[in-house]
Amino acid sequence: MKKAAVVGSLLALIALQGAAPLHAAPDTNTTVDPDIAKASAEADADAGTDVPESAQTPYEKALLNYKSGKYDAAKVLIDAADQEQPGDVPIEMLKVRILAELHDFKGAHQVLNSLYDRSDLTPAYAAALALTTGDLNLRQHRFDEASKAYTAYLQSQPNDADAKLKLLYARLGVGDLVQAGKLESELKPFDATTPAYYFAQAALARSGGSGDEEQDIQQSRTIYGITLTNRYLKTYLEVFAPDKGKDGQLNPPSKESGGAPSGKTP
Repeated sequence: MKKAAVVGSLLALIALQGAAPLHAAPDTNTTVDPDIAKASAEADADAGTDVPESAQTPYEKALLNYKSGKYDAAKVLIDAADQEQPGDVPIEMLKVRILAELHDFKGAHQVLNSLYDRSDLTPAYAAALALTTGDLNLRQHRFDEASKAYTAYLQSQPNDADAKLKLLYARLGVGDLVQAGKLESELKPFDATTPAYYFAQAALARSGGSGDEEQDIQQSRTIYGITLTNRYLKTYLEVFAPDKGKDGQLNPPSKESGGAPSGKTP
C-alpha cells in the first residue's frame, strides 16, 4: 500500500469508528446500553462493504477485519504486520483502534504514547495521531484530553466537520455549552458528506433536556440513510448513553478503566 494512500486511510478512520459493532465482552467498568448494541448491529449489516477484497498484506487484512467488526482476527493480523514492519506509524495507529474495540484501553494508550515519543512524524501522521488520540479519549469519557487532541487536529484540518462534531461532544462532556454552541453553528445542514449537523443538534437537545434528539436523528436517517446514520449513532450513544450519574450527567471512567491518558500535542 502506497504511503499517500495509507495516510488518507488513517484520516478516514474517523468515519469507521461507528462502522463496526461493540465487542461482545466489554470491560467491567462499562455498561453497554441496549440502544448502542442495537445501533451497532444495524450498522454492521453493511460494514466493510467498501473494503477491497484483494487485501494482501497483514495491514490490509487487519483493516478489512477491523472494518468488518472482527476485532480478534484484526488483532492477530495487526500483530503480524507489526512484526513485519516494527514501528510503522499506520500499523501502530490501527492497532490503537483495534485495542480500543477490544476494550484494552491500557494497551491502546501505551501504543499511543510510544508514538508521541517519536521525532520522525510527518505533519499528516501527526494530524492522524491527534485524531486517534481524541477518539480513544472520547470513547473513555476523558473529555478534557479528547478536547485537546481534537483541537490540535483541527488546527491542521480546520474544515473537518466530523472532528468538530466530536469536539462538540467532548465540550458537552465538560459542561461547556458556549463552545459546543459555537461548534454547532459552524456545521451545515444538508452537507453532502456528513450528518454531523443533525447529530450536533441532537447532542445539544439531549444536553438541554428538550427531548427532541430523536427528531434530529430521524432527519439524518431521512437524508443520509440508515447505514450512515447508524455509524454516527454508535459514537453518539457511546458518549451519551452509558455511565450516567443520578443527575443525568456523564460520569468519567474510573481509574480502573485502564490506560494512562494520552494527549500530548504532536
